Amino acid sequence: MGDDVERMEEPMSAIERLDVETAGTIRAVLGRRTPELLRAVESTDDPTMAIREQVQDVLADEFSGEVSGPDWEPTAHGLRVDDAVGRFLIAFPITQPTKGTADWPPTPDLRGPEIAGRR
Repeated sequence: MGDDVERMEEPMSAIERLDVETAGTIRAVLGRRTPELLRAVESTDDPTMAIREQVQDVLADEFSGEVSGPDWEPTAHGLRVDDAVGRFLIAFPITQPTKGTADWPPTPDLRGPEIAGRR
């Protein structure tokens, strides 16, 4: 009977759903910059919009630090980060929440009028 019982496979984390190079880049950046965010991404196979946005922000910050020189060309690491954020967002797009989904109602913009450009 033991051989006939199907084992339930554990769901893959969001990062495991990506190609090896992209997953490695994201793990390296998040692990260094925001380990708690890395744990959040690795603990789910479908990150919330908030997690997706945070991953995008962290990777964008990493990329901006890797652009230098007179022509503002990214370094090799910067190109890997740029590719990783693109692949992450293709796999897990950032969309507006719709009624009836887990992310509804949408979180209001709490940045305030100064940051949102309304003075």
